[in-house]
Amino acid sequence: MARENRYSAETLLLLTSHAGLESNFDESGVAGVYDSIGRIAAARRAAGLRVHVYVPDNAARSSGDFPSIEGEITPRALREALGAVENDVCSPGRFDYVLIVGSGEIVPYWYLENPAADSDREFPTDVPYAAAAGGGEKAAGDEDVVDDFLLPDRAVARIPLGAAPAGGLLAYLEAAASGEWKGPGRNAHFGLSALEWKMESTRVYGALAAEGLRTSPPVDISTFEPEWLEREAMIYFNVHGSREEKYWYGQDGLSYPRVLSPETVAEAAPANAIVLSEACYGGLVDGKTPEDSVAMGFLSVGVAAFIGSSAIAYGSPDERLTEADLLAYFFFTRLVAGETAGRALREAKVDFAAEMLKRQGYLDGDDRKTLLEFNLFGDPTVGIYKGRGSEDRSPDMVSEEVLASIVKLARERFPELEGVRPDISEQAGAAGEAVAKKIGMLRPSSAAKGGPRPEGRVFIATFRQTITVEGRDIERVVRITFSESGRVVKVVSSK
Repeated sequence: MARENRYSAETLLLLTSHAGLESNFDESGVAGVYDSIGRIAAARRAAGLRVHVYVPDNAARSSGDFPSIEGEITPRALREALGAVENDVCSPGRFDYVLIVGSGEIVPYWYLENPAADSDREFPTDVPYAAAAGGGEKAAGDEDVVDDFLLPDRAVARIPLGAAPAGGLLAYLEAAASGEWKGPGRNAHFGLSALEWKMESTRVYGALAAEGLRTSPPVDISTFEPEWLEREAMIYFNVHGSREEKYWYGQDGLSYPRVLSPETVAEAAPANAIVLSEACYGGLVDGKTPEDSVAMGFLSVGVAAFIGSSAIAYGSPDERLTEADLLAYFFFTRLVAGETAGRALREAKVDFAAEMLKRQGYLDGDDRKTLLEFNLFGDPTVGIYKGRGSEDRSPDMVSEEVLASIVKLARERFPELEGVRPDISEQAGAAGEAVAKKIGMLRPSSAAKGGPRPEGRVFIATFRQTITVEGRDIERVVRITFSESGRVVKVVSSK
């Protein structure tokens, strides 16, 4: 299919803040950013998209008579204004893509309260910008408002550009503005997993129909070859990350070897690839630089898109994929079927929510957090264009036989939890009426109205343990959801 026809007149909105740019760049820098935005718009129009530019605090820089925001640009005001612009240019309908140009100092992130019981109090995310406005009169922390945010109506991405701390992304913006920017068009892939998660990662990586998943150990930072990343279209990591440290880590039992650093990424320079990381904090870029963040390192060398979590992420410890593993599986499935990165992530989140509602009858805190914490950085309109159908790639959801004792299950599966007593809480209410309604509206065949309901009351056992490895504290959190009768609904562990 010719590139100029592949978008079928989809709509892209480029969004930035004039005051934010002025506070980060000098006059020539601001002019350069606007020039790049204009050339990105021209390149995307040439590729077949309908493109609009929106600068809510500078009407002269917008491409239409769009609503202005007076005073400080807050996340809530911007979300509501975005809806008004959408109604003006897309009615009836939604933007297909929104690309935010600027770091959090230029265009603010949302900081959402953590719906899961772990050490993250709140975390930055762009996910609310992806959802059509609704419930705006309520406080941002209200549960039903968070439900309004859970499922995306648009594909939203960000180029976290700033003079400080992320001036290196000026080159990224220039690359995105180039007429030669096409994103990856090859079929080669790279995957790396913590050895502890090899089984789950193999199943996720299998959605790419690729062999050769590597594990850490034996791979560590001294044996990681930068050329592994140089020519790949899709790069996948299922490893540990850190809020404070710049490294990513593998795992074998209680051993957590360093496996990737920003320096390795800079040496490899895997331009044009699409990267997905399941690591805790793997997508935390707010306040980070290419020197102290693997994610920022990938963006600074020109990857087409990066997907990662801004907080503690969870995954499955067994064959039954859940949380980040399941979301990654659905993303890859969508991507290899020909979706762009933005559409693939948007649809993967709907797929994920539908599956969890089908299994459980509700979305718990871990599910909510997974939907809220994974963000897309870079260009949402690129894809790997393999064009293979996905009709035969529904996940195999066969689980291992559940153990009778919750504590025994936790300690057998996670030896480091020996002696740790869990906190027990009851699952509050059947969440997700708004989500289920939205899924039914967006994907009638995926509606969860026929899904199983938990028998009786549902409880969550939360195990917490801090492990010190090479002078660094690593927080391990395991959460087991189980019914009153003892049926295990879900097991998740921090990454």
